[in-house]
Amino acid sequence: FGQVGFSNMRRIYQPLQVDFKGGKVSQIFSGGSHSAALDTKGMLFTWGDSSAGRLGYFNQAPQVTRPTPVRTQNLLDSSILCVALGSQGMTVVTGNKDLFAGDETESGD
Repeated sequence: FGQVGFSNMRRIYQPLQVDFKGGKVSQIFSGGSHSAALDTKGMLFTWGDSSAGRLGYFNQAPQVTRPTPVRTQNLLDSSILCVALGSQGMTVVTGNKDLFAGDETESGD
């Protein structure tokens, strides 16, 4: 699904540098099939399996293979302090101490 940040679908057996177009990376996060990074300015970038909005934005492609900024209306005016990724979703705490969550769920869990 591109969760390691490369567009090709081959197996990767050694660490390779990810093409990160943000500033400097301050934190990284891994989910079941998606990944995220925060830059030093608090901007959130996500990539990997994009189904069900798990990357924080709607994308018609089944996967996003490069770190992409999350620029949703809810997060535009806030820096991000903390991110947690699960197997299907993401939870974010902003600089204003607001909590945002998104998940692929049928039962509201």
